[in-house]
Amino acid sequence: MSKERLERIKERVNYHGHLNDEVEWLIEQAERVQELEETNKKNYWIASDFKFENLKLEQQNKELREALEFANDELFEVLHANKSLDVKMFYIENSKRKITESLEGESNE
Repeated sequence: MSKERLERIKERVNYHGHLNDEVEWLIEQAERVQELEETNKKNYWIASDFKFENLKLEQQNKELREALEFANDELFEVLHANKSLDVKMFYIENSKRKITESLEGESNE
């Protein structure tokens, strides 16, 4: 209900300079509903912003988790494979590269 409509209702039911208690209470409730609707609209947009930010963070978290899992697999090979030092260094550098790429991707967003 618009404020103008509430004002017209107040004018119509105003008996001898004051409103009936029940009518006054109803008008107060209608005004309160208007305030709550405005608050609800603001909260809706705030919640939307938080949801969008949360989705971005979930994606970043997923990418970082994948990079750490990759690095874990590579480092497992370094520790347990019977490979030359050059091959082991390749696995270590590969792990560092993957983690660095994930962190750089995070800072670019």
